[in-house]
Amino acid sequence: MPCRRLLQPIDGRPRPRLVNTHLPLSLCPPGLLDTCKVIYVARNPKDACVSYYKMLMSDSTLSPETTIEDFVTLYNEGKMVCLPFFPNVLQAWRQRQHPNMLFLTFEEMKRDLRAVIERTAEFLGKKLTAEQLDRLQHHLSFESMRKNKWVNKEDRIKGQEGADGERLSFMRKGQTGDWKNHLSDETSQEMDRWMEENLHGTGLTFVAEARQQ
Repeated sequence: MPCRRLLQPIDGRPRPRLVNTHLPLSLCPPGLLDTCKVIYVARNPKDACVSYYKMLMSDSTLSPETTIEDFVTLYNEGKMVCLPFFPNVLQAWRQRQHPNMLFLTFEEMKRDLRAVIERTAEFLGKKLTAEQLDRLQHHLSFESMRKNKWVNKEDRIKGQEGADGERLSFMRKGQTGDWKNHLSDETSQEMDRWMEENLHGTGLTFVAEARQQ
């Protein structure tokens, strides 16, 4: 059973093995890139922050009094689980030329999912037919994943409401640019300054909103 495999030691899982993690490369096994293919996905920090805030509010991890402004301060200072954001992302970005690293962004997926599937298949040494690409493009779409019981977690949260009064939904919107609906101009500018400071000289940029094809 897939859920049981997640609880097995990695070396006990059938090959090829797939491991998902939010850990930075520095907390993964040494020599990981020399022995494994690594696909790293980054997201615009503003959308990532809003999505994280909504998830933590929905499952009551945060106090109902916690505002998005409060959370942005915690997020920028790296005072939440799976943070700080930029040290994590930039570790992977600096390894983007390694033959075993594929660095992708959420915005690329939203703009042209099929192209990302093709790049990923090539990275993994797989040749896909047009029919297989069609099926994967449908299966990996946000709407399809939202209905997929293996990833949407509805068996655990169906019908529940979070602390903010919203109906719980692990698969919430899957959009780019949604931060504009939640961040004030002042908070957005605060994040812009934080992003500029951390991205200066790295060559990495983030798209604020991707137009989907």
